[in-house]
Amino acid sequence: MIHVRGLICVLALAGVGFLGALFARMPDTAAAAAVPTATPRPASTARPTSTPRPASTPRPTATPRPATSRALRPPPTAPPARAPLAAAAPTAAPTPVPDLDWDTVHGLPSRDGSIVAAYYYPWYDMTTWSTGITPDQPVQPYRSADSTVMEQQIVQAQSVGIDVFNLAWLGPNNPTDTNLTTMLPIADAHGFAMTVGFETDSPFFHSRADITKALHYAMAVYSGQPGYLRYEGKPVFFFWRLRAIPLGGAASAVDAWQAVRDEVDPNRDAIWIGEGDRFEFLQVFDGIYPYSIAWSGNVAGTLKTYAARTRAQGVSLGTDKIWVATVMPGYDDHTTGRKDAFSRDRVNGAFYDESWRAALGSNPDWIMITSWNEWVEGSQIEPSRSYGNLYLNTTGNYSFGWKGIVQAPPDGMLAAEIDASDTQLAFASTLDQDLE
Repeated sequence: MIHVRGLICVLALAGVGFLGALFARMPDTAAAAAVPTATPRPASTARPTSTPRPASTPRPTATPRPATSRALRPPPTAPPARAPLAAAAPTAAPTPVPDLDWDTVHGLPSRDGSIVAAYYYPWYDMTTWSTGITPDQPVQPYRSADSTVMEQQIVQAQSVGIDVFNLAWLGPNNPTDTNLTTMLPIADAHGFAMTVGFETDSPFFHSRADITKALHYAMAVYSGQPGYLRYEGKPVFFFWRLRAIPLGGAASAVDAWQAVRDEVDPNRDAIWIGEGDRFEFLQVFDGIYPYSIAWSGNVAGTLKTYAARTRAQGVSLGTDKIWVATVMPGYDDHTTGRKDAFSRDRVNGAFYDESWRAALGSNPDWIMITSWNEWVEGSQIEPSRSYGNLYLNTTGNYSFGWKGIVQAPPDGMLAAEIDASDTQLAFASTLDQDLE
């Protein structure tokens, strides 16, 4: 039987049938204990230079969930069972892994200050929209491998203050890899950025050695490319589901990741951001984010707790750690047939407002939106048949307000929906008052 995080559907990319996984993203444990409100981030016209921030070792304690018509499910504790792949996907010829000159990479253009990223899924084709497994549908169904669609999505996201797409990446030489390669020059042409969202439980990774090899490839191939996110000179990699790493003889998942990083990135030339609520992973990773907060009955309390633990852990380790706060519009994976399926009602945009305010109240270094287009799990903010541009408009208000930017969208893109000159200015001037 397929577990809540198991494999659930056929992926179709690049014009070929590609079997893989869409995974449910829920944290490994629940936490809702609140900590004192963090000092709000001041608005400014220029992005301040920031360095990774500080977190705490103890795990958050679970608290009872309020009863609802669809009770919020606590995250599962057992590891998922994998469903077998029905067939092997065609793979491209292996790409040579280049030698990496880190001095050159560190000298390439990079960003600093506030960053808004969004999880991006590159594995849809036209058959996806007829399967009945998406609770909503895009305004215009699309193929992820279509470069015109990629450009449209990048322009839409950038128009509302999103800086980065964190692309769910299943490993080298499969269509997720191909699509990332295609998107990088498009992103670069628009001043946008992409990152590898490393799927630790990819069906193409069967051992710790597979993960090590894939990371060697990703770092060598992408770190120096135009369009890839570099922060303060270092390329950024996000990692999903840290506890899924095969131990390969290590005593714990933390030890396994330590061994992988010591081999792949011994001098810490990149920034590694891990997912979850196990703050001991910050011994290895430079920052942390929760994929999902839809399960929490107290989103503000949960994110403030996570922020405090991240920073306290950094203090105990003697180094700053990056806190990446998550925002979500809602969640609904009932169409998948998963045993532990659940939903968080969008309340016509009210939950998205709540999660944004909760994220900003945790004084984040960066923000991660879950998601741009996870249609199967109903967490997308991409324009949809049910909500139109509602979630893009809200994203623009909060993201520009957080950055202290008043910015009109590109000509012809969302101009009718977003009054940037008035709405964003008013929002920027009231946001700090709301968070006090």
